[in-house]
Amino acid sequence: MPSIRLRAVALAVVALLVGACGDDAPVTLPTTADAPTPAPSITGPVTFTEGEASVEVTGDITESFTATVDEESTFDPDDSEHDLLFVDPDGNGLRVSVQLEDGADESPFVAIGLPGTSLFDENYFPDAFNTLCDVEVTEASPTSIEGSFSCEDLESGEGDQTIDATGTFSARA
Repeated sequence: MPSIRLRAVALAVVALLVGACGDDAPVTLPTTADAPTPAPSITGPVTFTEGEASVEVTGDITESFTATVDEESTFDPDDSEHDLLFVDPDGNGLRVSVQLEDGADESPFVAIGLPGTSLFDENYFPDAFNTLCDVEVTEASPTSIEGSFSCEDLESGEGDQTIDATGTFSARA
């Protein structure tokens, strides 16, 4: 049985011969190149395994830290939400949640723990009403995200301290 390559060569020769018989139409030769493989569709949550965040905090607490992405960080294709957690060795944390629609999120969530990762931690500063932080996403897909944030007047869960914060973040699956 002739191979696919042999068939392609035979078709090319026939096409050249037909083209040489006086027809001025361009000759199109068949190709044996494979068609590109489509990207697999995302059907379930994606877990981010690489990435880091840099955070600068001023106010009642002054702190700078670089944290790595935590295993809790995911992308959920059902609601197009990136839910990210970054934690450093001292327990300082940055939580960023963005739900992108047409490349923008009207109400991103940012929280900073110094240390801490939840409302139950004494020095946890959430943007409880999604109004005190601006988030700019510069790259986003189901398997990666990059961006920056800026927050003003974040109050601790107890309401007795206030901070401002800026920083960058990136994560990849």
